[in-house]
Amino acid sequence: KGDCRGVYVQDGLSGFDVVELQGGTSSVPLTYRVVAKRRGFEAKRLDVCEAARTDSYLYPELREKELQEDAAERAKMEERRVRQEDERVRMAQEDVRMREAPAAREALPEIGSRKLVAEGR
Repeated sequence: KGDCRGVYVQDGLSGFDVVELQGGTSSVPLTYRVVAKRRGFEAKRLDVCEAARTDSYLYPELREKELQEDAAERAKMEERRVRQEDERVRMAQEDVRMREAPAAREALPEIGSRKLVAEGR
């Protein structure tokens, strides 16, 4: 982990040695992981855990799908909220118009025995 000229692994006296390329002499930290199969069990596989198939941490593509579904649900909720707000405003305007309508009707002149009625309810 750090700046060096690259490394390679060679057989050592009791295991392996990590050697820097081009005669480099840096002293950067080294992290490694050993992966091996146990002798006699080379063909053995771990049992499949069905619960892991839906784990979005093991399968990041599932997480992407979850995020897309969440975004779609949020968009639907926002659309519903906007429609409800529009309906609330429309109803408030209608309420104001209904309250003003009787006063407007009273102010209209009479023709014969009937008053002129403005368009509306």
